[in-house]
Amino acid sequence: MGGYFSGPVGIAAFASIKFAGYSVSAPALKKIVPTIQASVWKIAGVRTGTGVVLGVPATGLGVFLISLAAPKASDLQLCFVLAFLRIFIWYLLLFVFTKGGGIDRNRLWL
Repeated sequence: MGGYFSGPVGIAAFASIKFAGYSVSAPALKKIVPTIQASVWKIAGVRTGTGVVLGVPATGLGVFLISLAAPKASDLQLCFVLAFLRIFIWYLLLFVFTKGGGIDRNRLWL
């Protein structure tokens, strides 16, 4: 499955759509984890920013790691590695926003 960078307009459109989606989902996140004091906009901005900044390196790292572990890996295996990386990025976001909120780490993983 190939892809390409469509230039600044494409990147801006992608980031805008992601930001809108995270803005819509942030109130639900705040309801699930009531200790989050950050605004909806801050949550959406941080998650969009980490996705844009870490997305390409995380994908590259995932592809590299899976190619080292299993040179003939399938697309499904690659998807599992990338899913783990995305879950880890969400964990980091929740960890930052609930710092000092008294939520144990096992609950954050859920």
